[in-house]
Amino acid sequence: MGFGFTNRTISVYRNHSVFIEPSKNPFNTVIKYTANPLLSGYIHPTNLAKIKNSVSLQVSNMGQGRAILFVDDPAFRGYWNGTNKLFFNALFFGSHISAPRFEAEEE
Repeated sequence: MGFGFTNRTISVYRNHSVFIEPSKNPFNTVIKYTANPLLSGYIHPTNLAKIKNSVSLQVSNMGQGRAILFVDDPAFRGYWNGTNKLFFNALFFGSHISAPRFEAEEE
């Protein structure tokens, strides 16, 4: 999913209150918010607590395929260009993405 990115951090535009916990398999969590996720703007303290270390992009195995879960809109009105590449990587390389099995998944 990170093909073409040269930096391990990326800014993500967020305008909703959907929160996903990281997967038990750490290889499935592609993008996770930091413990201090607010770069600018306003966020209610309750939502700030929920977004800390939550997921922005995750890959989940489903049957013989996979689902690529974007919590945030990667092409929001064509305004937020930093995440467009993630969408195109999912579109063009999604069938080649796989995560190794993780022992915690089998429990």
